Amino acid sequence: MSRSMPGPLESALASILEAPEHARRAVRLILALGRNRVELLGVEAREESLFLLRLLILAAAAFLFLALAVVVGTFTVIYAVGPEHRLTALLAATALFALTGIVLALVARARASKARLPFSQTVEELRKDEECL
Repeated sequence: MSRSMPGPLESALASILEAPEHARRAVRLILALGRNRVELLGVEAREESLFLLRLLILAAAAFLFLALAVVVGTFTVIYAVGPEHRLTALLAATALFALTGIVLALVARARASKARLPFSQTVEELRKDEECL
């Protein structure tokens, strides 16, 4: 049974194995560089997931306090004790929770607008590698 012609991958591997030591060293360096960049990508992926989790928690807290403003406002109208303090209690409770919710929403928005692009460090390192090569 005759053997068929080697494919491009087999030819490339054969030529690498037959190459001088400096070519093998260059291939090892390129592979190490690639591994380094993949590790950096993993670290940045973890950082991005933590950032998004914190942002989600802030958004949930803002939603919670805005919802509480509506609930407390409604219950204040229903269960107000005295007619002379009815409006003051309603306004104070509603303003407190609404203000808290608005502040949290603004903090979340500010943090989201200051965020850097995902994987920007990896892209920058790859750009530097490209310039070096």
